[in-house]
Amino acid sequence: MKNVVWLKRDLRIKDNAALEAASKNEGSYVIYIFNPEQLNWGDIDIRHWTFVFQSLNDLRNQGLIVNSFFGTPTKILKSIKKEIGPFNLFSHEETGTENSWEVDRRVQSWAEENNVKWREFPTNAVIRG
Repeated sequence: MKNVVWLKRDLRIKDNAALEAASKNEGSYVIYIFNPEQLNWGDIDIRHWTFVFQSLNDLRNQGLIVNSFFGTPTKILKSIKKEIGPFNLFSHEETGTENSWEVDRRVQSWAEENNVKWREFPTNAVIRG
């Protein structure tokens, strides 16, 4: 079974627990999703997107293949499952705004409905309540 690593705010190779755990199995598929919903959240501006693009380029320059997608996470994950078949999902545990947590709740529901095991890892010593 493939492992899909969903990079969100954790755009680094070193000290990335989700990436490390998923890489223990051959065939990890690393993704970043540009979620159009974020454009309406009001807490993200051009500096955020510049950082994301620079970070993704840096990861690629370090040899990590990152597949970028534009769409809502549940739609993207559904497409990935159709393309590669069953997979396990790995990511960091979201500790951002209520908006980002709502996205994670929708992904959790989708994962449960589609028999996708989603393993989240705490980051920056913060554990979601």
